[in-house]
Formats: sequence, C-alpha cells, structure tokens
Amino acid sequence: MTVMLILMLTGSVAVPAAALWAFRWALGHGEFQMPERAALLPFDEEEPVGRETDIVRTGSRTALGELAGRLLRPRPETEFER
Repeated sequence: MTVMLILMLTGSVAVPAAALWAFRWALGHGEFQMPERAALLPFDEEEPVGRETDIVRTGSRTALGELAGRLLRPRPETEFER
C-alpha cells in the first residue's frame, strides 16, 4: 500500500512537471509561431491542398460501403415478429 501511495504521488507530480517543461521548451523554441503555416507543411506540389491523391482510400471505402449496406439492409419480417 505504501509503495502504491508513493508511486501515485510521484506520478501526480512528475507528469504535470514534464508537461509544463515541454510547454516552456516549445514556447522558447518558437513552436507556436505561425500555426496556420505549420498545418500546411505536409502538403507540397505533388499533393496540393484540397485534392485527394490517396489511391488506397478509394478502394477500401467502396468495399466498406458495400459491407455496411449489406449489414444495415432491413430484413423482411417473419410471421412471428408481427
């Protein structure tokens, strides 16, 4: 029981302290400057903003839609359910 109490108290101090340290580091290194530009960093000329270029998603989306359609299709009522 004493070990659990020590671990809980240590964790409740260490985790917020690490979060505050990381926040101060990010502020000091300019990580929060120009967040609008940072959101667009994954995009370049080959993958422009607003145009989907992933081929994998189109195939799996179709198969998933067919499966959902079969699962969600209403079943005909039987005599016992009326």
